[in-house]
Amino acid sequence: MVAAGRADGDLRTRAGAASLAAKALDELGGLDLVVHAAGDAFAPKPIEDVTEEDWDAALDVTAKGTFFLAQAAAPALRESKGVS
Repeated sequence: MVAAGRADGDLRTRAGAASLAAKALDELGGLDLVVHAAGDAFAPKPIEDVTEEDWDAALDVTAKGTFFLAQAAAPALRESKGVS
């Protein structure tokens, strides 16, 4: 099992997700399962105070991070007939 946090790669970028997937492959020798649990949330504030930048930051990790990690892990998961 490999558990990762922000220090292990910026999942908002394709390169960060690829780096994390490569680290997991290196440590484990293959992948059978990827659990996507990355997320970022808004700082508590009234909804009318949420800015476009706040929105982008929250969705970058949650949506882009999930997609980029799945994309990076896909070849290894196909090889093992695993799941993401």
